[in-house]
Amino acid sequence: TTEITITLYNHQTQDQAGFFVCGTSKTALTKSVAADGVLGVHTGAFTDLTKGVKYFFQFRPTKVSDDKYVARSGIYHHVCT
Repeated sequence: TTEITITLYNHQTQDQAGFFVCGTSKTALTKSVAADGVLGVHTGAFTDLTKGVKYFFQFRPTKVSDDKYVARSGIYHHVCT
């Protein structure tokens, strides 16, 4: 097994709490970890991933206030080595 740390740089999410999701297909992002975020940089670490498997990742912000929402990030992929 292996671990991957994801870093998302996005000025639009600098004040947004959120989490990362991960899975083996774009439609089955079944694992999640909290995202540590400050000044537009969010990081999260997934553990127990299998080498040679392609994983998909996405950042999903949580609601901060009644008048402010931010869209999810795109879906990105990586093959663990």
